[in-house]
Amino acid sequence: MKLNWQSPYQQQEYNRALSSVGIETKTIETSKGKIFLNKLTTNKMTAWEVDSGIIPLKMKENIYWKVNSINAYNKIVWSEDNYYTLVIEGKKDFMLKYSSANRRCIRKALSMHLKHRVVKPNTVFFQKALNLFKSRPETIEKLSIELFKNLTEALIRHEVADLHIILLNKKVCAAALVLKSNKIANVRFINSDKNSLCLRPVNLLYHSIIENYINLGYNYVDISGVVGPNDSNKKFLSITHFKRGFTNKTIEFIKV
Repeated sequence: MKLNWQSPYQQQEYNRALSSVGIETKTIETSKGKIFLNKLTTNKMTAWEVDSGIIPLKMKENIYWKVNSINAYNKIVWSEDNYYTLVIEGKKDFMLKYSSANRRCIRKALSMHLKHRVVKPNTVFFQKALNLFKSRPETIEKLSIELFKNLTEALIRHEVADLHIILLNKKVCAAALVLKSNKIANVRFINSDKNSLCLRPVNLLYHSIIENYINLGYNYVDISGVVGPNDSNKKFLSITHFKRGFTNKTIEFIKV
């Protein structure tokens, strides 16, 4: 099944936010619309999640990831050349798609009085969330914590991202930077306090993010990358199993 994918990455304001903190960006005009590229986490100029109606292109010096299709996880023909994400479709009964184990984890987190918030820059909880990412730098990939801080502030200022947290009293147990367009929210960077994992803050964080954007009328909440069932990396398989507790819908992106 094909879909019209209005990616958070393919927005002028997203590129402007990146550019404002020194990330190299580029805009290409085509007869069917603009394509936005950047080097946030890549060495080559890359256009993420371009709608399939705009490309293919002849400009081979860049990398383009085209939206291909959406399907059930167990119906995907997996390829090492492509990448895949899980999404929740914008329906009020989204919780019915959750696994029973996941629902139990969410109930446990709520019973332990964990709470969800969206926080703004220049607040105590914003800084605490950044400290959480600082303690586990692998969760922000190749970015320095200073660049990640500046980027998060810029994205929020340009209204293309929100910073979500899970709190236990005044302690930040989990945090996620969510990119957003008018129709799609993308859980881009996520982190948690290892000492709080028994309270299931990550389950509650994903659920709270999904609930937040579905209630706002979003078409999709993208909970980001997954791997196929035969992948050799046990860590990635474990992450995929966890995310499938929320949804089975999978989107495939093809490199052009």
